[in-house]
Amino acid sequence: MLTPLNRGTLRSASSISLRVRLLVRWCDVSSPGRKFPLAKEKAAKAERRSTKIQIILTSLRPTGTSERDMNLLKSILGWSENAAPKLQAEGTFYIEKAGTWTCLYNAARADLENGRESFTAILKITREDEGDADYDLPPEMTFPLHQGMDLAKEIGPLERAAFSWTFTSDEFGVATRYLFEFDREDDFVELFEARLRYSMYEAIYERSAVDASPDDLRAILLPREPAVRHAEAQLHTPIKSTSSSSVPHTPATPAMTPDSLSPSSIELMRSPLPPPPVEQKRQGKCVGNYAADFFRYSASTGTFLLIESQVQVAVNNTVHSKEAITCTPHSTASLCFNAACSQGLMGHADYLYILQSGVITLAQQVGSDMHIYFDETHKSVVWAYVHEGVTHTFSLVFHDEQVNEDFKQDISKFLWETNTATPFAKVAKNDVDWILGAYADEVDGMEEDDGIQEFDKMEFVEEKPETAGDKHEEEEEEEEEEQPEEEEDSDDEEEEVSEQDKNAKNSALAVGYKYDRSFVVRGSQIGVFKHTPDNRLKFSTTIKNVKTPSGQRFQPRKLMLHNEDENLLLLHPTEQNKVFKMDLTRGDVVEEWKTAREYPIKEVCPETKYAQTTSTPTLMGLNGQSFYRLDPRLPGEKQVSSRSYMYGKSAPALSCMATTENGHMVMGSRKGEIRLFSDKTFSRDIDPLARLKPRAKTTLPGLGDPIIGIDVTADGKWILATCRNYLLVASTALERGTTGFESTMGKEKPVPRILRLKPEHVELMEGKVSFTPARFNVGESDEERSIVTSTGPYIITWNFRKVKQNKLLEYTMKKYGDIVVADHFRYNQETAVVVALPNNVTMARKDVVKKLF
Repeated sequence: MLTPLNRGTLRSASSISLRVRLLVRWCDVSSPGRKFPLAKEKAAKAERRSTKIQIILTSLRPTGTSERDMNLLKSILGWSENAAPKLQAEGTFYIEKAGTWTCLYNAARADLENGRESFTAILKITREDEGDADYDLPPEMTFPLHQGMDLAKEIGPLERAAFSWTFTSDEFGVATRYLFEFDREDDFVELFEARLRYSMYEAIYERSAVDASPDDLRAILLPREPAVRHAEAQLHTPIKSTSSSSVPHTPATPAMTPDSLSPSSIELMRSPLPPPPVEQKRQGKCVGNYAADFFRYSASTGTFLLIESQVQVAVNNTVHSKEAITCTPHSTASLCFNAACSQGLMGHADYLYILQSGVITLAQQVGSDMHIYFDETHKSVVWAYVHEGVTHTFSLVFHDEQVNEDFKQDISKFLWETNTATPFAKVAKNDVDWILGAYADEVDGMEEDDGIQEFDKMEFVEEKPETAGDKHEEEEEEEEEEQPEEEEDSDDEEEEVSEQDKNAKNSALAVGYKYDRSFVVRGSQIGVFKHTPDNRLKFSTTIKNVKTPSGQRFQPRKLMLHNEDENLLLLHPTEQNKVFKMDLTRGDVVEEWKTAREYPIKEVCPETKYAQTTSTPTLMGLNGQSFYRLDPRLPGEKQVSSRSYMYGKSAPALSCMATTENGHMVMGSRKGEIRLFSDKTFSRDIDPLARLKPRAKTTLPGLGDPIIGIDVTADGKWILATCRNYLLVASTALERGTTGFESTMGKEKPVPRILRLKPEHVELMEGKVSFTPARFNVGESDEERSIVTSTGPYIITWNFRKVKQNKLLEYTMKKYGDIVVADHFRYNQETAVVVALPNNVTMARKDVVKKLF
């Protein structure tokens, strides 16, 4: 078989006969005179061959092949237009909401159809799974191809090939971005993209794409850079600690009246902000009748300043023009409600309006980026608002307790609808209290006990970071001095890659449980650091030139210690169906474990929480639509077929996984859902023939934001899920003494807790919050007492015992001079955190103040 086949190969062929021979060999046709036996082949093989022929015919057009030669080629290949399979792609359909892809159709079909007029085409997206019909979404959506769609190639949320585009609704005039992610990764994707390029070219230029140059066609569908989640902060400030308690809560009474503000401040706050663009007024049910005092946080004074008393507050769940808000003297705002637009929730947007004397002062789309929280003591709500790159912190103080409760209920529903693109009426009855309780959770003012006071006296202390990059380079220089002269120029390739590694940054971290070592990935090198008894890091060595057994150098994208910390398991950035095992005693990759094509490996996880301290050989694997046990002792493919499960077309978009001490499994998803599985999910005693479909004992609905990391306490009673700008802490304990891993929770689900930064601190961070996966402290001899995460240059820790007492806004922040890449508690050391920066590795320590009796 001729691989690969490209236009350069075809152009280099001296004659059409040579081209035909190349093409026939690539299609695996036995002789040029024999027609392609499509009808006699198996369906799957016929489709693959037919797809290749279409790619050939599409690729030949821009190479100057005449129509006569094209017809000759079709004849030789036994091709007819009737033999071509209908060009339909299966995959998942998304809409972009607040910078995040939200799934609309779990199972969707994309069709390219010709329009009624010449040189026109329509992209049609159809819902395939009837399970999606529960949502108020149309069964299909159509998008006429035209200039200005900003068509682009992407890597989708499930890390498969995808393409995205922008479409503006004629009814609402709101530009929205959509994405279609393919279910398959083969020649068909290339064919679909080629056909999409041709159709778009003809729609733009209103002429045939036959004579289009390859560069013109390539420019139609260019790769698009993904949204940046981590700020590229260029801060070089001294390391310091900041406690959130230094920022006061919203005051019950104004700290300053508008008269004491400068005229420029008043003008800034009272200048109207433009509402969302709409073309016409909508009529319907009115919602949102609130009156409140309006404050803005002042960083210079550390207090909230009164801007206006008795403003009118309105929240609605569709995009409106200013005329849609009607106000009467001496009353609160009445805001017209309009049901979702004719395309289901495609044009859905929830907005918060602040009106002064009937004029809109502020219009803000409701979403997680508001970092909203409620203060029970002052009957207030505080949130962040970004306008023209500047972050402001606002607060509303309600004088009526019932108004305060009504506002919390309404804004909580709108937050969930915005994140999920689903009407709140569709929420299951068992989940309503769980969702509303999470959003409307308030800070508890309980008195602290002595144990908590002792914990709060622990403060991060400054320590000079261990410079991983410098240590690596020093070691390289020493080796170069010891190397004989005749070997200095022996390997240009090694020298070139070494230069690449010198420019690389730290990208991943693994912390040992048994041997007190930390491992940091830097290019194709892994730095090894020893933990000292006084909670410091000492550089040990560098594992250089990480390679596959076949000799391919690579930069591991994820690490996991295994087999009593004797092995380091590595995931390759492109080879998605392999786990590479490194023997740490040798510093070499000694094995590669393969899985079947339908079981790509996105994440790996120990079989139990502390399995890496034992010689347990098996581990768990995960991807967007399946989870499975991996057993390296098996011959060939390592996934255990009888202990694997793959979802159908309604894949839950699994994204992360963790296990308890007993082997219970918790999985997060990009849809925000959390699934709890018992340790007996794959038990041979219950299902010896593996015929039963594994079912989650409990599914927590989540809040709609993608879950990027998940952790669980050893006993399985608490779950810690990380979203981009908040953490979700959920209890699984039931009154009957079991947990949600063992019994269905139903209505017994305790209200979860949301850990987020105060909007005042978000303002200091310029509105940029993107948490790394949060973790509990870990250790078989130490209960979970702390939570650690990071965003930008900040390490943030919560006292877990305070969190359980609903003290959610009391946390400690420590600022570094660079972005924090990864962080992890030292094993059995709740007072020490290993921190990886782009060029440094350090141990953040707490000095423990002993309790005096």
